[in-house]
Amino acid sequence: MLSQTETKHYDFWKKVIEQLYSGKTARTEFMACVIGDWLWDINPGGNGLGVKEISETWGGVGKYHEWLLKTMDQKKKMLEQMGKYFDNHKSEIMDLLDGEDITYISDFSAEIYYEKLAGTVF
Repeated sequence: MLSQTETKHYDFWKKVIEQLYSGKTARTEFMACVIGDWLWDINPGGNGLGVKEISETWGGVGKYHEWLLKTMDQKKKMLEQMGKYFDNHKSEIMDLLDGEDITYISDFSAEIYYEKLAGTVF
């Protein structure tokens, strides 16, 4: 069962994702997909992250909840950093699409998140 903080965090970022999808540009699609990959990884609402993983990574549930709340306060900064990453790597990202619809960004967004953005943007 999710805590109030975990639910608040999950709902907050899901709303951001929905707002980004509404624009339907490659840039907003990229940002929504990366946030979705990140949200799936770090919030129990995504994949059931357990107390053991939370304790090992954040040093306890209380510190984890503080961090979740902090990410919501840093939304603007996180979106700006993801947008800059997209702008600086647009041609590479579009090459990965290989002419497919922009919804296919989800096919490789996790790799970009893990390899390029985890630890820097998030």
